[in-house]
Amino acid sequence: MTRRKFLESTVALTAASMITSCPDPRIISDYVQLRYDLNGETKNFGVNFYYKGGDITDKAIIFSHGFGVGPKNHWDLINELALNQYLVVAPEHNDYLLFRPENEILSLENLIRIIPDAERMLELIREIPEYYDISFLETIDLFFNSLFSEVVDEAIINILPNLFYYRKIELEKSIEAGIDFLNSENVKIGMIGYSLGGDTMFELANEKEYDYPKLFLSPISTILKASELKGPSRWITGDLDVFKQQTLNAYNEAPSPSSFINLKDVGHATFARDVCLIARPICPTIEFIYNNNSEPIDLNCIICDDYVEKLRVIISASLAFFDQHIKNSGNEGIFLGRFSDRVLEYHRK
Repeated sequence: MTRRKFLESTVALTAASMITSCPDPRIISDYVQLRYDLNGETKNFGVNFYYKGGDITDKAIIFSHGFGVGPKNHWDLINELALNQYLVVAPEHNDYLLFRPENEILSLENLIRIIPDAERMLELIREIPEYYDISFLETIDLFFNSLFSEVVDEAIINILPNLFYYRKIELEKSIEAGIDFLNSENVKIGMIGYSLGGDTMFELANEKEYDYPKLFLSPISTILKASELKGPSRWITGDLDVFKQQTLNAYNEAPSPSSFINLKDVGHATFARDVCLIARPICPTIEFIYNNNSEPIDLNCIICDDYVEKLRVIISASLAFFDQHIKNSGNEGIFLGRFSDRVLEYHRK
């Protein structure tokens, strides 16, 4: 099946391929909608394909975003991967929240998607005897305390795979779509998971025994049993990341080959705030919502410049990992030499 026929055979297709205005104009984006059955109900979800124009290869990176964000929060990483001859396949999970259309605040149509998830979470937690009468607000507090604490309530943690299992379905279908898109029997695949996307990636990879190279960006790794992973893995966190210790613990459990990188002045949200969004004349920032201003907020250029530097480190570490394990050409020494002042810890086994 050719790429065009694959696109035409899906539920929806953008009016031909479009050149994205941000990021790099050399990057082409195709968009499709796929379907799957969930408890007897048909669900749709979007999948984005990013690649360098005229440069389709047999190498694909599947990107699973975190809860409350989407692929566009990672424009710069996606951009660099595409420019380096990778097809990036980025699903929009059904918990997908993003400012859309551009420069407009999240709509009720998008927001309402998480209500069934919230109701399901409450039902599951109330099935645990000691939480039978818990309120919704108390479940949120319990949920986050369990994730951020070293001492976790296993009953709560065990709920999470059941609550977000639709993500596994969407991610598996995205992998299949990437293979069909490239129309090749020898597709080399890598996977990236940010935050909850890291856990989605782990759950699916463990279930299907995927040995693809896996990059974890600040995953909610409390719930991971990393010792069961197959294939190469890299774990990136930062000294300001609430999941730093859990990410290190997951790396320590992961089989070889694996690596761990702790970056200076990097927090959990750093991975999802891209330069493309920050640099826009009208910037859809969290501050804009909270302050309820009618005019966009000007971000300090110094802050933006510092963020760009942090992002360069994340991108460089990501490319080095995939180039080594997919292209057999990556050079870890160049990454470490260039950003030695930003790398607080580096471990490899």
